[in-house]
Amino acid sequence: MRYTKPVGNEPSVALGMARATLDCSAKEALANYFAVCGREHMRSSREEGNPAQFVFKQHTKHDFEWAYVVKMPFPLTNREFLGRYLSFKEPTGDLVIAFEALPDSTKVDYGANLKVVRAESTGIVRFKSINDDTQCEVTLLQHGDAGGFVPERVAAAKIPQALGSVRNMRELFQRDDAIDGAQMSELAAIINTSEQPYLPDEDSLVAKVGAKFASLPAFEKLDSPDHFVHMSVVFKEGSSSAILRASTIVDAPIAEVAAWEMAKLSRENMKEHVTFGGLDRDLLKINHHQDIYHVVYDLSIPGFLPRQFVSRVVWKWAADKQELTVVADSVKHTDFSVRKEYLRASGTAIYLYEQEVKAGGIPQTKVTWTQQLDLGGAIPKLVQNRQGVGQLMYLSTMRKRFDKSPAIDAASNLRLVTMIQNHAEQYTDEEEKNLRVGVSHFATFDLQKGKALKMASALTEAKIAFEKGDGHAWGWAKTTVRAIPEHVLAHVLDYYRRSKNRSKEVERSMKVVTDHNRELYARYKPGFGLSGRDFLNRQIWRKLPDGSFVIVTAPIESEDHPLLSDVVRGRFPLAMRLRGSGEGTTIEYVIQIDFGGRVPALVTNLYMKSRLAQVTEIQVFYLGLRGLEEWGAKDGEAIGEVLMMKTDAEMHHGKGETRVEARVRELMKKQKGLKELGQKHEWFKMLLTKVVANKLRPGGDSKAKLCNVSAKEAKVIGGALASCIAANLTAPAAVDEWMLRYPAMGELEREYVWFRPMMDTIAQRLLESVSWGLKMRLYTGAGLSTLDLLTDLYMINTYATTPGQEGTAASLAIMVGLCMTIQLFVTWVQAHKGPKLVMLKEMLLVLSGLAPGIHAMRVANGTEQSEHESMDADVLLTATRGVEMCFESCPGSVLQTYAVFKIAMDGGGWSKRAIASIAVSALTTGFSAATISFDFDVSPKRRRDEPGFYGYIPDTATSRTLLFGCMIVNGALLLLLRSVSMALLAMARA
Repeated sequence: MRYTKPVGNEPSVALGMARATLDCSAKEALANYFAVCGREHMRSSREEGNPAQFVFKQHTKHDFEWAYVVKMPFPLTNREFLGRYLSFKEPTGDLVIAFEALPDSTKVDYGANLKVVRAESTGIVRFKSINDDTQCEVTLLQHGDAGGFVPERVAAAKIPQALGSVRNMRELFQRDDAIDGAQMSELAAIINTSEQPYLPDEDSLVAKVGAKFASLPAFEKLDSPDHFVHMSVVFKEGSSSAILRASTIVDAPIAEVAAWEMAKLSRENMKEHVTFGGLDRDLLKINHHQDIYHVVYDLSIPGFLPRQFVSRVVWKWAADKQELTVVADSVKHTDFSVRKEYLRASGTAIYLYEQEVKAGGIPQTKVTWTQQLDLGGAIPKLVQNRQGVGQLMYLSTMRKRFDKSPAIDAASNLRLVTMIQNHAEQYTDEEEKNLRVGVSHFATFDLQKGKALKMASALTEAKIAFEKGDGHAWGWAKTTVRAIPEHVLAHVLDYYRRSKNRSKEVERSMKVVTDHNRELYARYKPGFGLSGRDFLNRQIWRKLPDGSFVIVTAPIESEDHPLLSDVVRGRFPLAMRLRGSGEGTTIEYVIQIDFGGRVPALVTNLYMKSRLAQVTEIQVFYLGLRGLEEWGAKDGEAIGEVLMMKTDAEMHHGKGETRVEARVRELMKKQKGLKELGQKHEWFKMLLTKVVANKLRPGGDSKAKLCNVSAKEAKVIGGALASCIAANLTAPAAVDEWMLRYPAMGELEREYVWFRPMMDTIAQRLLESVSWGLKMRLYTGAGLSTLDLLTDLYMINTYATTPGQEGTAASLAIMVGLCMTIQLFVTWVQAHKGPKLVMLKEMLLVLSGLAPGIHAMRVANGTEQSEHESMDADVLLTATRGVEMCFESCPGSVLQTYAVFKIAMDGGGWSKRAIASIAVSALTTGFSAATISFDFDVSPKRRRDEPGFYGYIPDTATSRTLLFGCMIVNGALLLLLRSVSMALLAMARA
């Protein structure tokens, strides 16, 4: 793409070219490009903010004239393009679209007075069929004259936009999965069934590489970012670089896994190649079982050249076809010469694919990859080995590509559910004793003892407490899971389930004594500067007469797992109770953690919260199994909580991907309901990403209906929620404003019963974590109230020491005292049925002048009315502010205004401090009155119940903020005006 810069009086012109391969026939591509008023073209134009785009004269079905007005950035004038489009077929079979600018004399009626500058565009688009017309190559050559002068910066942005139609078609017609699938199926069939004659040098290469890695010293284990991929390293005597090895289990047959890895030029693998720092990649096929593979990697080390590898790759089955070997060794080849911008490196590698026993009916392959690299140049050995470890993570990509963990876990869960339902074994006296002891720990929390813990999900309750005579704390957690108790119990009993995060584990084993009695062992990596820990427990479960289940785990000793010298044995007793309910299963979970040795309390407390969060993990797991049609309001609340919880995916987010994007991507993949919605509305992922990111910026407008929303519009809509939260005190009010502003969101609310609860939950969590508007309201309200009280007290003291003003001091003191007394009475009415300590705390807040701010915070946090409270937080806030206005701010302003005028008339001058006190009282009154009116009007419940009375506050964040400020000023000035009037009237009568 090239264009000329503006020179002298010449207009801005450009010549651009774009080319792409499309996964469709030439006719389909031409039809899409030619339909300039089709839905896709109109949506793209609308997203770009272009004022007009339509056909105004149709000559034939292959020939038309159209108008296109392009929006330009301020202060440039919009550009008008008038052109004629003609499509035809060339003798070669290529399909062509030619377009040219219409004469300057051509005029178009837009139905409005659009101020535009005429621009011109001429070009040709050629569609060439390839691969039996299953694909086509499209080439666009376009010449543009922007008319007048366009800055280079603007031109650089607009030219790719003009040529972007080719990119849009590539995305629209892309069939990467289908094309890659066909290629890999063909390769897998060759690997599986065809007889391969091997030349002596091919057999020699397989034997040579196999021998190199056959007899090696013991490998040293490495920390792997993926706990399903085992990594190790060994240094062979006489070698300058390490030998690295990685192994994992892949959920697919050998031929399918090997075909995926050997399809180096598949679209999927090319994308992964770029992810791993790849620059170039080529493959020269010698025969079905031998390739010459050329690849270039950027080391991502400043000052070091990219490394170029050329390898000979051969694959071969073992005699019993239960094991496939793929070897690679460096080679020189004339087709891939050394290039000066690269440094030639070398390496040897072997892939070993071994057939494993099926898991849940799914074929399994154990893949072991061993390699030794020499990156060349003066690269420290430590850096070379680190680069090698990064390359071994390719096996993690392979494992995830074929991962069928949900299906394998589901099969295991079904087997355990069947065992639970058919269980008829008897319990020994020792087992009965263990069950009684475990269940007794629930009594610690049944009496509401313990200190509350704040969990990542508000749907999980948690507490911590100490039993008498026990130096280690007990933790308790409770939540509700949308599944029957038998399924939840099976999930807990599935000790080897893949969905469990075992990234910190070194070893895990289980010995089954009976169907209800098992010995569980787990050993963990060292951390926090401490030695490694292991735990050995006996787990017993039982079904109770009321249909509920209990699971009890208690520490034991066993010869099968003796104490280790470098590992400290810990204790981890726990009990879990599962009760069926109308909404699913209620889980109660009690644990105690004793790490053994000296462990800081901070570490124990952190681990306690993470272990209590297990009930939340179970809740999220079963929520992920529910489809979109099964979701209700409760599911909406739960998915809102899940979206606000951090995930492991954030720690390993991709290059150029934010943590929030990684979180939403992972949830859209794991949560069945979200996945179904993402398939129905492709833009929903972008919407959720921008909502959860919560970046405060001006929100754009979009009046698009639900069926017409695009990813770009979803980005605007999702990002606008942050400004709505900033302009409102409560989450429901913020979401209400957001939905009123964007019609598509209102359609979603009407279509899905769970959507509004989900958005309310997300907004509530965002309001609690980053509450710009709330903090402004709280700090301003509390600050004004406290300042009003302090200035009144100061003026009481001033008037009391001023001759002739003792009566004013007494009157003002009575007003302040009466205000405090009535607020204390309101507090008593609110809290007298509850604990006395709580009531005393509330009264102290009133006396400190902070009560209005604390009440506002409770309203914003959505604090629910407790059973011993007489009013909800909203009513209490209104009551305290009303009392303050009626008994302190308003009468105090009138009295002080009268006193200021009186002193001035008597020759005492104007008291600046008294005037400041009056101004503070006026602002406090204006702020309180504005807040009460504002909060009542924007309340979604009141607007729904009384739409004819409420709703005068506008629905946009900017307008709301402006109006709120005007209401404060208006209230303050109104009070000052009345205070002056009443003071002057009183002086006149005196």
